[in-house]
Amino acid sequence: MSIDKTSLAAGELNRRLILLKEVVADEDGSTAPIDTDPIVWAKVQPLSAEESYRFGHVSGQISHKITIRHRDDAAFTKLHSMQLENTGRIFRLVGKPYSPEEGQRSLIMTALELTEDAI
Repeated sequence: MSIDKTSLAAGELNRRLILLKEVVADEDGSTAPIDTDPIVWAKVQPLSAEESYRFGHVSGQISHKITIRHRDDAAFTKLHSMQLENTGRIFRLVGKPYSPEEGQRSLIMTALELTEDAI
C-alpha cells in the first residue's frame, strides 16, 4: 500500500486562522481589516526572518508558509488581498495562493507576519 505524500493529515493543520478582509473604512480612503466568515485550519511554518535599522529604530519582518485544505467557495477567490489572524498574530498574504499538486487537495500561501512596527 502506498502513502499519498500530497495529502494532508488532520493533525498537521493545527492552527485556527480567521480570514480578515480589508475594506475601505472612511471617505479618506483608509482601510481597516474586518472579520469575514470563514475560519480555516492551517499549518503555519516560518520561512525567514530579518531585521533592519531604519529611521532611528529597528524593525523586523517574518515570512511564513501557510497551508490550508483547498476550497472553492467565493470567499477564497481573492485570498491574495486578505489577511489571516491567529491568536492576535496577523499575517498579510503575499502573492497568489497555489496548489502544489495542481489538484484540489491543498493551497499554499506565503505571508508576512505583521509586527507592531509594520502595522
